[in-house]
Amino acid sequence: MFSYQVQYHHQCLSQGLTNLWLNGKHTDVVIYVEDRMFCCHRAILASMSAYFDAMFTSDMKESREGEVHLKNMKACVFESILKYIYNGDTSEMFPASAVDILYASSLLQIGPLQELCEKYFCDNMTIQSCIEIWRLSCSMNCISLQDYAWTFYMDNFSEVCRTEEFLELTKEELLLTMNDDNMNVENEEIVSDAMLRWIESDRKRIDYLLELFHNLRLALMPHAYIDCLLRRKAFISENSECRSLLEQMKHVSARAEIVYGQPHIFRERNEQVLVMVDGRRQEVSCYSIIRKKCFSLAKFPYFADGKAACTNDEDIFVCGGTSSYGSAESRLVRFETRRNRWEECPMMQESRCYHELVSVGASIYTIGGFDPEEAITSIEKYDIDKKRWTKCGDLVVPVGGMSAATLNDIIFIFGGKKNRGERRTPFFQCFNTKTGLTTLLGNLPISTCWSKALAIDHIIYIFCPDGNVMASTLHSFPAIVSVIKNFDCKNFSVVSYRGDIMIMQAGDNKHHDILRLYDPGTGSVSVVRERLPRSLCDSDWLKVNINRCHLRYECSHTTHR
Repeated sequence: MFSYQVQYHHQCLSQGLTNLWLNGKHTDVVIYVEDRMFCCHRAILASMSAYFDAMFTSDMKESREGEVHLKNMKACVFESILKYIYNGDTSEMFPASAVDILYASSLLQIGPLQELCEKYFCDNMTIQSCIEIWRLSCSMNCISLQDYAWTFYMDNFSEVCRTEEFLELTKEELLLTMNDDNMNVENEEIVSDAMLRWIESDRKRIDYLLELFHNLRLALMPHAYIDCLLRRKAFISENSECRSLLEQMKHVSARAEIVYGQPHIFRERNEQVLVMVDGRRQEVSCYSIIRKKCFSLAKFPYFADGKAACTNDEDIFVCGGTSSYGSAESRLVRFETRRNRWEECPMMQESRCYHELVSVGASIYTIGGFDPEEAITSIEKYDIDKKRWTKCGDLVVPVGGMSAATLNDIIFIFGGKKNRGERRTPFFQCFNTKTGLTTLLGNLPISTCWSKALAIDHIIYIFCPDGNVMASTLHSFPAIVSVIKNFDCKNFSVVSYRGDIMIMQAGDNKHHDILRLYDPGTGSVSVVRERLPRSLCDSDWLKVNINRCHLRYECSHTTHR
């Protein structure tokens, strides 16, 4: 916990270091950048930069002579970095110098500053800028920004492909795009049209026509569209191999013969969906974010009220709950998104309901809960590869109805109840998955039960049924950061979505269809005007990618505003 005294100490220390730097006192290294000279302190630079730390602890010439010459960097940029190192000042960095600062922080290996830059680009990414940011992140090996930019590009392909930036892709980048199974497109004709637009923007690219055609998923396109290509695109019909390929695709029997050696032409793309697992009605439906439609999936295999669910490697795991006879369940089932089927897994060692299920690496952890009225302490670990449960720890305070989220292999547990009839509690606990130790960290600002927790950008957000939102990090105690107005619902779920947090209320006749977006940066909340299917109180809501071939049966009870 950061107390006022600790914060005041940090402020004084930062001010003192800044004064030493500005006045040139006790400096022991000179950094030359362009035509400017910066007198600095080795210990300060090394404490924030792995690059300088390695340099000053080696037998390099710079370490011996106390002089460092930095090339390919602007002096004004390095001055901004020094301000950040000494006192955390970022006022002059964004947006004007964002690219240069990202490059410099990556080169100098200043992790916190690089994360700050990456977050800036993520928060300000647009349809026009995502390709440029993706390329930038690739060149600087910024993995998290690279993944975010590419995902943004794939999620918004239908719009990005109409920009001028798309036309500047290289052939290799276009092939990478066409072969991504997670591209969000309503149909394969959109991909084909985008590819043709790319070719037509530079006639020299016609030489790539056949290679690109072999990477289209032609078997998923209607015959009318293929026939239209042959009639309206002269440069296609004039290419004998392309014409022959398209003529074959017009015949169903020929399509099956072509699949040998080209299985991708029959492969459906994945689609990001919100899966709702209703344990009471044993129904599973999913909401397509792109198409704004709801589809039915394979039936849930057992009756369960108060079960727990999580995702791991795109599959969904569900365990426990209360059976129709009122006893606690010990079952674990796995929904394979690639096959749209439920698979029975080994049972937990201890039955439980209203517990938590958290994914960490290649394992899932089930925590606390009720059996069926009194809270239990046990924490069990399920090794997904070995298909084996083991008891790995105990809560300090037994609770059920709590929430949990993970940061750096540590599971944090918030609130809950000691038994089904007791009042909510303020307990704040954590379980270290590496050491197996559980710690009672203290009390939350408010008592809470039936809350939901979610980790984004190294921060855990805890949403309470009364609308209070708390935030916590590895180094700070949970604190209330905002309050959602007109929010009073025991049954709701939260998932991350493009840097925001989606909140869906369930089981409330008045508010069951409200889908909200919470902005972690500002604490603001907006209502997304989409009606979701009515669900009972015990519905988990999870975000996964699922193959489009499983999205065939649209839910008839779904309506839209």
